[in-house]
Amino acid sequence: MDSSLLWVLYFDNDTKVWSVYDPSGTFDHKPILPYLDSDHQFGELAYMVPGASCLVAISQEVTFRGVTLQDGIFDIIWPDP
Repeated sequence: MDSSLLWVLYFDNDTKVWSVYDPSGTFDHKPILPYLDSDHQFGELAYMVPGASCLVAISQEVTFRGVTLQDGIFDIIWPDP
């Protein structure tokens, strides 16, 4: 996803904390409010667990695991390295 990756958002079900990786500086939580609980907090995403579900925002068409994604926000399973 390289330069088309805007941000990655991950929810840790154990700690109940959202973590975000935002290399583009464009993360805005408003479009994802339906996914959030009333007491949401955001930490900095340090690593991703392979097989974990996360939201990614991309700025242009990319192919991810054989599927073409247009620009937008997607729920994906983070791949193994």
